Amino acid sequence: MMLLVLLVSVALLLKMLPRVQERQTAPEFKRTQVMDLLAGLSIIIFIICAVFLTFDPTQYVASNINRTATRIVVNWSILSALIMLGYRLHSKVPISV
Repeated sequence: MMLLVLLVSVALLLKMLPRVQERQTAPEFKRTQVMDLLAGLSIIIFIICAVFLTFDPTQYVASNINRTATRIVVNWSILSALIMLGYRLHSKVPISV
């Protein structure tokens, strides 16, 4: 019985998937100043947090982490994700990775 359910599920999934000719290719890579700026700032912020912010250690489960650096990195990650989303919605172009 399970084999029958599995076969029917696979058949339905294959029927729903687009054919090879209908599939889109990956978007062409284009350099953008917004993404370059976000990438550069992310690297700089992460290095500063890892090297210079060592004064506020705290224990989280089994790891020692820096509370201040964690706050900065989490907030920067959220902000950069929102900037990427806004850029994507404004430009209406897929972001190539």
